[in-house]
Amino acid sequence: MLEMLAAYGYTRADKRVEKAIKFIFDQQEPDGCWFGRWGVNYIYGTFLVLRGLEAIGIDNHEPQIQQAAEWIRMVQNPDGGWGETCGSYDDPNLRGVGVSTPRRRPGRCWGCWPRATTAPTLWPRAFAGCSHTSGLTAVGTRHGRR
Repeated sequence: MLEMLAAYGYTRADKRVEKAIKFIFDQQEPDGCWFGRWGVNYIYGTFLVLRGLEAIGIDNHEPQIQQAAEWIRMVQNPDGGWGETCGSYDDPNLRGVGVSTPRRRPGRCWGCWPRATTAPTLWPRAFAGCSHTSGLTAVGTRHGRR
């Protein structure tokens, strides 16, 4: 919603936008993620919230943003990707847990890139995650082919 409002020219000067931001911040889980409600699940929810907050002009240094970036980093799999199952709807202990899923949109990395610009230690992990989900490698090949 915030991303759409920003696209239509709304800013934080609008009381409704500030109310929406407060609601979003109030919904953040203690570990930094957000429940997805519309996709599987916490990873998806978190990257969409981060996109909306960035679009509306929330500073990347805000504690809520940094906490979310840290959560994304913490649930990243050793292969560089992310995964989660529908089981996280019933068991919050499964949030961000699952086999990396390259078939899903590389949108998950959209939550990392803006945050990586303020946390240089996230750069390699963000690149690895985007590379995993999009099939790109550091030398610019796709799935090992030029």
